Parts: sequence; structure tokens; C-alpha cells
Amino acid sequence: MFLRPGDDLKHFEAYQKGTYQDAKGAITNAAAPKKLDQFDAVLATASQSEIQSWLQQKHPISHTIVFQGTSSAVAGDFLVCNGRNFYIQGKDNIGELGFWTIFYCKEDGGAENG
Repeated sequence: MFLRPGDDLKHFEAYQKGTYQDAKGAITNAAAPKKLDQFDAVLATASQSEIQSWLQQKHPISHTIVFQGTSSAVAGDFLVCNGRNFYIQGKDNIGELGFWTIFYCKEDGGAENG
């Protein structure tokens, strides 16, 4: 296995988007999201086949995040790593055993980060 600079584990924090209902009944995002958990994971650019597969489901992705263990974060929540936000489009609990988890995410569109 060959590692390049930046290929090591990165620290992520998972947050749940908070919502509330205002006096008029409109649902809006809460000012402070709720922190769910944190973990160290591998961040990778999604393959072209993964991007196309998720695009057909109307959930575009740009990255996959793989880590050992489980997380309570689900689609609709977001992950933060070094000031970068990754919005979870899907989650895969490989083998349904809770040993490994893959998040399929779309990075927040600010600056282009590879």
C-alpha cells in the first residue's frame, strides 16, 4: 500500500441539522445544529460510476467517507472536517454488522477542494 501526503485518517464530526417550526407554521433550520458523534475516517473522491449512480437517484455525491464502526448520522445530516462540510446523501453499513460504514456525501459548494 502506497500512501501520499493527505491519505491518512481525518477527524470528522457529525451534526444533525436542527429544524423548528415558527409562529406561522413554516419549518426552518435551527441556528445551532446538534452534534451527534465524531470519528476518524478515510476521505476519498467518489469514482465516476458512484457519481453517476447517485446522480440517477437525484442525490449527487462528490466524496465517499469510510470508517471502522457505526454512526448515528443519516442522510440529511452533515459531517465537518477541517472547515469543510460534507452533506450525507446516503449511508451503507457494509454487511449489516456495524464493522465498517460508508457515507456518500456532497461537499458544500464553496471552494473547489480535492
